[in-house]
Amino acid sequence: MSLGQNQNSDLLIKQYEQAWQQVRHLDSSYIQITLLYMALIGAYIGSFDKLTTNLTIVSIGISAVSLCITGIIFRTRYLIDKQMEIILKIEESLEMMPSYSVSGLKNIRTSSYLILAIIFMTTIAIILGLK
Repeated sequence: MSLGQNQNSDLLIKQYEQAWQQVRHLDSSYIQITLLYMALIGAYIGSFDKLTTNLTIVSIGISAVSLCITGIIFRTRYLIDKQMEIILKIEESLEMMPSYSVSGLKNIRTSSYLILAIIFMTTIAIILGLK
């Protein structure tokens, strides 16, 4: 291996490690985003009987926040996919064994489960608030 190839390999390995760090960071962001939303919904459900405002408007606001959080999760998922493409290309160019693919249980990814949890909690919050 020549000196230029060795330097390229070192740079690719550094980029590979940085891409994995980014994937781990973004992957933990899924959980953090969902926990933040669940805390918001929990506070709402715990205090909706004390709210004197129009609960229909509050329910619309909760739905809007739910859509925003879902959009953030989809964006995070897209960024993880891009990082995984970089990792795959580096693994191929350095002839490394494929390490990991982003997935959940079978073909359903963790972000899909979190989005379902957000939709479920939003539905419960709206139904309880409008009763």
